[in-house]
Amino acid sequence: FQISPTIRAFLLIGVLGGFTTFSSYAFESFQLIRDAQYLRAFVNMAGQVVLGLASFWLGYLANRVL
Repeated sequence: FQISPTIRAFLLIGVLGGFTTFSSYAFESFQLIRDAQYLRAFVNMAGQVVLGLASFWLGYLANRVL
């Protein structure tokens, strides 16, 4: 059973990369909450979501312009 290079790249980079990124985000947030650093945890969680959406939006706009 052969997997095409495109599918292999999607699985290894896209899917597994997404899991490691999210697990790092969750672990860092959990550690801050566990250490009672609630403000830093909130800034970490909200900031990553807001920056992620803003980056997506900028990429979307750049794609439409170019």
